Order: sequence, then C-alpha cells, then structure tokens
Amino acid sequence: MDFNRKLSVMLYDIDRADNLLLGAIGEALTESGALYCLDCSQIGETLIDAGESARYALFPTGGALLSGQIVFEDGATIEAALIGREGVVLSSAAMHPAPSIARISVLHGGHIVAAPLSVMRRACERAEHVRLAVSQYCDGVVRALMRATACASTHTLEQRVARRLLSIHARTQQTAIATTQEHLAGLFGVGRSYMNRILSVWRAQGVILRSRGALHIQNLRALQRLACACGDDFQIAGPAPATVFAPNGAGPLVVRE
Repeated sequence: MDFNRKLSVMLYDIDRADNLLLGAIGEALTESGALYCLDCSQIGETLIDAGESARYALFPTGGALLSGQIVFEDGATIEAALIGREGVVLSSAAMHPAPSIARISVLHGGHIVAAPLSVMRRACERAEHVRLAVSQYCDGVVRALMRATACASTHTLEQRVARRLLSIHARTQQTAIATTQEHLAGLFGVGRSYMNRILSVWRAQGVILRSRGALHIQNLRALQRLACACGDDFQIAGPAPATVFAPNGAGPLVVRE
C-alpha cells in the first residue's frame, strides 16, 4: 500500500484516539514528531505485506481491527494475531525499519494512527514510561502467541472459534462480525462443511445469526460458555494508573487503580 497517498496529518486531539497504548504514550509521541491518520474502510486491504519494510507503527482506534497473517510459500495464509485498540503493529522492538514477518490487513474498518518509527524512537529515548509501556506490550504479545499455540493443541475447534469471535467483539464492541464460514474454515484449517455444522448448531441454539458476509452474536453469555479461557490480557504502564485490556469475554476495557 502507498502510505503517502493515504496518510493525513492528525487534526484531532490525540486524547480522543481510542487506543489504550496510545492513551498511555500519546502525549510523549506528539512531543517527538507528527502523527498521521489512516482512514481504512476497505475490509481485506493490505497495509503491510510480508517482507515489506515497515516505516510506521500502526495504532488501531475505536473499532478498527487489523489481522496479522503468516504467508506460506504456496500463497496460503493463516492468521497469527489480532490487533485492535489495545495495542500497536510495530515492526521491531528496536523500532527501526525491518522486513515484516506477517501481512497486516484490515479486518474491521476504522481510523488508524500511524507514528513514524523515528518518532517512536525519539519518544522512547526521552521518556522512561514510553519504553516501559512498549516493552510490556511486546511481552504481552509474545505471551498471547505462546498461549495461542498451546490452545490450538489443547482445545476443540468449537472452543477456539468461539474465542476468536469473542476477541473480535471485545476489540470492536460490536455484535456484527465481518466474516464468513469460508473465511473461518480457512483460518482454522478445516473444510467448509465442518465449519458449517458448527455454525448451524450455534444458530439453532440462538447463539448467532448468519447473514451475507457476517455473523451476528445473539447471545454473548452463551458464546462465552462455549469458548475456552485463553484470553489475551495486556497491562500497560503509563503516567496514569495501569490500563488493562481483557478481551476474554470478562467485560469491556477497564482501568485498574
């Protein structure tokens, strides 16, 4: 994607950007350089391709949701991460341009704040709380990936599909999930007929409704009971009380005193 064509200088107050990590470090970033806004409305649009050198840290805001996909030699992809208003897509811990190990695409449209890596580096050099927040977030991502690996070998497909729908709901706060049975089947490496059986049972139980290009959560508590407990909690340090994101069906974004 040509970032130069899509980037616009942020005109709104950084405090209004609904992203937890950005809320903890945004002031230090704006003091270190210009931030930009991406309006991403096209579902499936690739923002960073695998192997491409990323020059920006991407902070999804509000209901925007990005998907990190591993691309195999035959062109097949598998989703390895969801990034929403809890965090950031960052090319490397050193915050220098580096080839991306994943394809980053839009899963749910919205606004994304783009911070040049040079701005990220300056903010980390100037403010200890920025270094700590970014480090803690990266540690949280590693823990989530390790937990996801264990989950895939331990829990049933039904549990994992329910968990993914809950993770999307927690990040977007919307009951309409833009996905299809074909997409879910490919994501979890099973046939369409198998995924169709799972979704048909849930529909009959009143857990979900299906429409063209989307699944609609009808009974959130029932979906929570179907899911495994493999949430991906993040605790982000900042000058204010620690902010915690818990997309495990336990509730919305909260702040711990």
